[in-house]
Amino acid sequence: NGASVLEGVVPPPHLTVSRGWFDAPFTLLITSTLPGVTLRYTIDGSEPTETNGRVYSDPLRIANTTTLRVAGFKANMLPSPPGTHTYLFADDILRQANNPPGFPTGPTVMAGFPSDYEMDPEIVSSPLYSGAMKAALLALPTLSVVCRTEDLFGAASGIYTHPTTRGPSWERPCSVEFIPLDDSRGFQVNAGVQIQGNAARDPQKQPKHPFRLVFKGDYGPAWLDFPLFLDSPVTRFDTLVLRADFNFSWLHWDPNQRLRGQRMRDAWTKDTMRAMGGLASHNRYVHLFLNGLYWGIYDPSERPDGAFAAAYLGGRKEDYDVMNEGAAVDGDNRAYNTMLGIANLADSGAYARMQQYLDVPQFIDYMLLHFYIGHQDWGQNKNWYAVRPKDGRRGFAYVPWD
Repeated sequence: NGASVLEGVVPPPHLTVSRGWFDAPFTLLITSTLPGVTLRYTIDGSEPTETNGRVYSDPLRIANTTTLRVAGFKANMLPSPPGTHTYLFADDILRQANNPPGFPTGPTVMAGFPSDYEMDPEIVSSPLYSGAMKAALLALPTLSVVCRTEDLFGAASGIYTHPTTRGPSWERPCSVEFIPLDDSRGFQVNAGVQIQGNAARDPQKQPKHPFRLVFKGDYGPAWLDFPLFLDSPVTRFDTLVLRADFNFSWLHWDPNQRLRGQRMRDAWTKDTMRAMGGLASHNRYVHLFLNGLYWGIYDPSERPDGAFAAAYLGGRKEDYDVMNEGAAVDGDNRAYNTMLGIANLADSGAYARMQQYLDVPQFIDYMLLHFYIGHQDWGQNKNWYAVRPKDGRRGFAYVPWD
């Protein structure tokens, strides 16, 4: 640990126009409060570095949908963290073609299935819908995920072109921006992104895959600090799931399921569980963009893990055992296995001991709700979480999922 020549960190560059929606071209200026800083920017999703990106010298004309990433560099200083600004033009998005520059195209590039990027002309050009398309794009907040195109769609290492792969080696760095409907505050944060889910990972069953966003110090802040869910007091998250919907959606591979597409069933179930006094994640619908490409409606949701339990029940995430379909995702499964071992409701003594491990009134409500909605993709140890404080002050609370 010898003497360091570093003099600090370059401050973030200032952009004269912030992220958002636009209906006319504009001129963008990028400046730094520190003299002698070299500004580099990219528009291909990659992070600017001292060797990657264009050197900014003159104002930029932004005339179409653009994902601009910019950072400042100076000798003997650490570079500024890369900032990202997504500029969206509705007319440009409605013309989104099936061969966008820089993205892989072909009949087998998506895990053996064809690429399909275009805004379907039978919808956007239909006399029934064409007049409503712009208003529809502006009817929901926007979430923009930006990263190297290779990290999303690369033949060797893209998470979207290998959607059934899992684990830390299939997490990629990205930028996440939230653009609200009005002039209220949004956010931009650097995070990690993974593919999420089970059956929805299979491109044969559904080409639109869900994502998981993870906030940790490897990329930027250790958590997202933002009031994302308007009906929740919680404002700090280390994980968000971007749900694409599968069952009862218009993308399901079963045509009978598509006929019953609703896009609200999961959110309604969670809202109802909370209205019954139970524990459930919050949802919020957004338009999702990947590197400037429109990717459809998603609903960000809290993942019911230890951090979620601590946020709503108190304590730290390490204070909880959290089970997901029988496996421990936080803590361990000892209390859960003990509960299963004494689950004999015909024995009054066993039933009394059972109540030390299970929140029985909440479980009754949970079961009633699932019977009421007819949750068919649930009965065989699928699509549920259960949360219990390790100190045993309350029993396992079952949490609806998917």
